[in-house]
Amino acid sequence: MKPVLSLVAASILFASSVQADSQSETSSTNQFGISFKSSDFGNDLSKQSGFDLKDIEEQFFNLGIHWGATKQLNEQQLTTRYVFLDYGNTEVTLFNAFAKVAVTRQLAIAGVGQNFQYNLNDTFYVKAGAELGLYHDKFDLEVRYFGTIKENKSNTGALLAGSVAAGAMLSKHWDLELGYKYQYFASNKFDDVDFSKASQIFFGVNYNY
Repeated sequence: MKPVLSLVAASILFASSVQADSQSETSSTNQFGISFKSSDFGNDLSKQSGFDLKDIEEQFFNLGIHWGATKQLNEQQLTTRYVFLDYGNTEVTLFNAFAKVAVTRQLAIAGVGQNFQYNLNDTFYVKAGAELGLYHDKFDLEVRYFGTIKENKSNTGALLAGSVAAGAMLSKHWDLELGYKYQYFASNKFDDVDFSKASQIFFGVNYNY
């Protein structure tokens, strides 16, 4: 829990500096966004764990928020610098007639990012960006196969991510976007299972003010 609180505190401090920068730039506005993200954790776990369990049940909740300053570069291009917080809780069950593996994963991420947006017209845009941060990944495992085995582990490390998205400007203040994000988690292994790479589809809502 302490690493997560440290990440949150660092992000709040950085957010304050971003807010100050945005106020000093007359061409800048502020942006707050929220995004809902997919999960491939169940399929990744099934492929890498070595368990010959083909039936998968997965429940997940992945949410991200960001806050930053957007600067107009020219008539069609903008850039946004922001801080972000992501949280995901995933429960996966792999099973067959003889064995069952239940996994609960909690992943918290905090960091900074920047994206560049190109307006195709007055409504639609495309963007690409990158993020740098820290993650804390908690992994709870329970195996039932002629008995029960339980393990609890966690990792903390650096995160690198890149994303692309397309969106629509609904009004002066509101944007909707759909995108793809690739994430790299440094040294994120649990025994022989490697969770250092992840892909996500996300749907985001942004408020500009």
